[in-house]
Amino acid sequence: MLEEELQKKVQEELRKLQEETKEEVKEEVITYQEEKVKSILIEDIIPSPQRKKQIKADEIVRKPKEQIVKPLKSFNSLLKPFGANMPASIVHPKDEVEMIYIPSGLFVMGSDDPEDDNPKTHVYLYAYYIDKYPVTNFRYNIFLQETNYTEPESWNYSLQTADHPIIGIDWEDAKAYADWCGKRLPTEAEWEKAGRGTDERIYPWGQEWDKYKCNNWNMDDPDIVEKMLDLENDRGTTPIGSFTGGASPYGVMDMSGNIAEWCSDVYKSPLVSGKLKKGEKEKEKDLRVCKGGSWRDVLLECFHISHRRKALYYETFDDVGFRCCQTPRHL
Repeated sequence: MLEEELQKKVQEELRKLQEETKEEVKEEVITYQEEKVKSILIEDIIPSPQRKKQIKADEIVRKPKEQIVKPLKSFNSLLKPFGANMPASIVHPKDEVEMIYIPSGLFVMGSDDPEDDNPKTHVYLYAYYIDKYPVTNFRYNIFLQETNYTEPESWNYSLQTADHPIIGIDWEDAKAYADWCGKRLPTEAEWEKAGRGTDERIYPWGQEWDKYKCNNWNMDDPDIVEKMLDLENDRGTTPIGSFTGGASPYGVMDMSGNIAEWCSDVYKSPLVSGKLKKGEKEKEKDLRVCKGGSWRDVLLECFHISHRRKALYYETFDDVGFRCCQTPRHL
């Protein structure tokens, strides 16, 4: 009898223990599901960070030499025989694009417009070379293949878009390309001088607006519109060099319209007086300068060479690309 009673008690205790275990598991499942729902809701409100690069910009120049195709001659070795008499243009040995020589000297940067975020000032620059055209999808693809860098999201690369400027890249992507080919992004002052020269002109081609000298929302030349990449309402980027009449005094192309371009500078507004608050100061460090109007723009001031716009360095746009520049080492 005693043994039977003991067995019954043991079985009863085991049954209770099993029920308690089931309840604990059930509570854990409910808690996990509730947390999952919460996390989904939070992600809807606060998007997760953008894609991570497979390789960072500063890592590109550190890759083993056998993985990076080195040109037979360097940029500076090509220029050295010329001494101080620099050629008007040169083909860069790494990415094989034409670069235009911008001589040293003073130029007037900015404008007198009281609402312009770029007040007029005199700036002296040493000589440098700048890409004649913005970097194209074709050139950017070579960079991607050689470095295994992450390609832009929603990248539309084909034979039809190969000679269009690269878009949808952030400031770090542009810098990564520049590091790869041994160049750098131009400063805002370098970009502006290359676009307007020394005569204080408003547009690269002169003082008067002409919608047929750059890619803008109102440009309606049927031959050029036909070549547009359809990004919105049959409008978008055009192949580089489509507007020969829009060249700058130095012969640099597409400095106004088609795409705006990343510069190396952190964006700081000379019109903002007083001390910035802590949050604003931190955000200012993340801002970069973009120059030049784009295919999206309608307002004429957007196409002024002095015009500037700001963007967070990790943002991407369908109307922002870049070009590179380089300073001859022996000058």
